[in-house]
Amino acid sequence: MAKIEALTSLIDPRLIRFLAIGVVNTLFGYSVFGLGIWLGLASPLALFIATCVGILFNFFTTGRFVFSSSDPRLIPRFIGAYGFTYLFNLVLLVALERTGLQSLVAQALCIPPTVVLSFLILKRFVFGRQ
Repeated sequence: MAKIEALTSLIDPRLIRFLAIGVVNTLFGYSVFGLGIWLGLASPLALFIATCVGILFNFFTTGRFVFSSSDPRLIPRFIGAYGFTYLFNLVLLVALERTGLQSLVAQALCIPPTVVLSFLILKRFVFGRQ
């Protein structure tokens, strides 16, 4: 039991909240995308709208429940963090695909490092500089 307590004391509790909020954010974004498809939008347009609305939703949920801040002045930094992690994910995805991995497998392998990078960037450069 002491080993489990020692391990949990090493993990930033905000990381656990970040992962939980990530599930909520994903469900929200997918629901917006699905609504767009249901309304007859082309999938690229539905995805674009879901991404834009999702970034704002994610800002407020992540800011409030993970980092205890939803200061709208941080939105440009938040968008920049999303852009940076997207590029990181893209470079890693392409590199893994070039090794012969199938796209879905490659993207699954990209998720853990991208999530960790996203958390660190948000913690340090978006919500940690208030």
